Amino acid sequence: IRYNMTMRKFTPFLFFIMLFGICVVPLFSLFTSGLPITNDGQDHVARIANFYQSLSEGNIIPRWAGNLNWGYGHPILMFLYPLPSYIGSLFHSIGFSLVSSVNLVFIVSHIASFFTMYLWMKAAFGKQVAVIGAILYTFAPYRFVDLYVRGAIGEHVAFVFPPLILFFLYKLSRPRTKNHELMCGVGLSISIACLILSHNAFSLMFLPIAATYALYLFFTNAKRSICFIWSTVFFVLVGFGLASFFWVPALLEGRYTLRDIVTKGEALHRFVPVSMFLYSPWVIGGGNDTTKFLGFPQWLGVLGSIALFVKAKEKKLRWFIGVTLLFLIGSLFIMTSWSGFIWERFMILQNFQFPWRFQMVSVFLTALLGGISISYGIAAFKTKKKNIRTYVLIIVCIISILI
Repeated sequence: IRYNMTMRKFTPFLFFIMLFGICVVPLFSLFTSGLPITNDGQDHVARIANFYQSLSEGNIIPRWAGNLNWGYGHPILMFLYPLPSYIGSLFHSIGFSLVSSVNLVFIVSHIASFFTMYLWMKAAFGKQVAVIGAILYTFAPYRFVDLYVRGAIGEHVAFVFPPLILFFLYKLSRPRTKNHELMCGVGLSISIACLILSHNAFSLMFLPIAATYALYLFFTNAKRSICFIWSTVFFVLVGFGLASFFWVPALLEGRYTLRDIVTKGEALHRFVPVSMFLYSPWVIGGGNDTTKFLGFPQWLGVLGSIALFVKAKEKKLRWFIGVTLLFLIGSLFIMTSWSGFIWERFMILQNFQFPWRFQMVSVFLTALLGGISISYGIAAFKTKKKNIRTYVLIIVCIISILI
């Protein structure tokens, strides 16, 4: 499933500069106005300060935040996703203030998520799909809720790695040499480990999608090599092993904390009305009040993908879009009160605290569907003028950014 990019006039360097400029536009306030007033931003500054102090004392894997809890100490570092703290500590170690370090984590992860989404979608679908999909992924309303309302640093960093996982799966399914296969496998392991270390809940949400994509690659690859399955399983296990210093203690020792008591039953009061997915205004407030709107361009892409599913003659395309739509419907369903019986039965879900965390999955899926369907619509646009599709693509990208 590939569509050619119509913007052939741009050199690679100018094209990169243009994409980088698109990423930076919504981040200007982080460069100039200090730490935004968010729900969790100030807490993350304090936690990274304790994380950095523990690193300075020689603890490669910080566990104890000695200055938190009114000076009595707190084991939060044992259970809090550590990758954002490692990155923030790196920035602080080279001279940035703690506030600037936290802002830089948000800035770098926001830009990186654009380019990882572009990297995967370009490899799998072509440049045109990649440009549209990366814009929809980066400019989804929920991304800015994480950035400027919740200050959810773990979720924001985690958005970098799902496209990387699928990119390395794609490359692993098409090995050129043994060294190429090994490099792709190592990249897959590191990407999975980084996703777990960024946000353990998101990693659990995304793994079914990654597994389904691996099966899709297996059945659509002409060789259908069983070695691909074995290699995938091996490198995924290596990825879990790399992150085991975090998730094993969190899994085994979390029961000795107040985690289960604090989170028990909270999710049952955090369901999202369906109308909020269709439209909800931008509100600075608690989690239940903030917008859950998927976005106008995202909904346009979803509707376009439904039309494409109905009209497409290629079986692989129909299967891909159909399964992606099912995952999207599932991610929306699990956030509504209709899924209450699932949350009551599976207690591990209640550790997620908020059903609307699954909007992280929805953001990824709507960007994927939008990139494919909108690009297909542009490619199907009949005109004798050579540059008209380029102008249409640019207009679509501008509209996606502005609204």
